[in-house]
Amino acid sequence: MPMKPGDLALHELDLNLIPYMVAIEETRNVSQLRVSTALGRLREYFSDPLFVRTSRGMEPTPRALTLVPVAREALNRIERALESGDIDLAVGYFPDLAGNNFFQQRLFLHRFICLMRRDHPCSRGPLTLAQ
Repeated sequence: MPMKPGDLALHELDLNLIPYMVAIEETRNVSQLRVSTALGRLREYFSDPLFVRTSRGMEPTPRALTLVPVAREALNRIERALESGDIDLAVGYFPDLAGNNFFQQRLFLHRFICLMRRDHPCSRGPLTLAQ
């Protein structure tokens, strides 16, 4: 039975998958196994194919056309806020920010990554949930 929009529980969505949805829409390509795996998980969560393979590459479904702009804006806002100093700590997985002057430390196996500016007080040593 298909899910209705109100049936989705955000806490069940792996937010690490959001950058993949944006990347697929931008490149129209699913060439790497991890991208294909991420798309499979997104399809399951949203009960929608999201992207369909055509002769022109991966074409977004109407549901993806609604979701991608919101996802892109959320990612852009996080990046702008981190770069501007408006916020100095974010918990999540942001692979596109690697090497962009952000310190990242794994808290748990593949679930969370912590990003903070290099001079943030928490960047001086191991980071725990208690901090």
